Amino acid sequence: LLIVLLWAGFMMSIIFNPTQYIYKSSEIKAQFYKMYDEKLAQWPVKHESVYVETDYGKVHVVVCGPEQAPPVLLIHASAIAAWSWYPNVGELEKHFRVYAVDNIREVNKSELADLKKPLVGKADGGPEIARFYTDLTTKLGFEKSYVVGASVGGFLASNYALYAPQRVQKLV
Repeated sequence: LLIVLLWAGFMMSIIFNPTQYIYKSSEIKAQFYKMYDEKLAQWPVKHESVYVETDYGKVHVVVCGPEQAPPVLLIHASAIAAWSWYPNVGELEKHFRVYAVDNIREVNKSELADLKKPLVGKADGGPEIARFYTDLTTKLGFEKSYVVGASVGGFLASNYALYAPQRVQKLV
């Protein structure tokens, strides 16, 4: 009986693989995505959602502004999402190509590939954060940008600027 129970538990862990999902159920995820879309509907200018595959998973980025304008990377505060920049983008998109990133491992539309592989919280987190944002911005099509971070986003942005200064035009 013990062997059967262990085998069943092992199979359930493979089938449901809790390291893959931040949401407890697909219903909760669907409810959150609906709320997210309602918030994003407040975005004051034309925008698009872009998904970028990274070593950490699929990163959701809200993009707006003239394609030829200089890029600005917006990194939001903890426990919120990229839609939180909606009060700022109306002015920003007049001068910049805006890339508002959903921080990976937060409750938003980015999908972390493995909950056991956090981007922050390690002793060597700074260089890893810089590698992540370097990879992300390269895949988005730019080598250097203005970077704006709020709260934890400021921590992430500061580490990006510290460990990849050649990639950051200015930091706010």
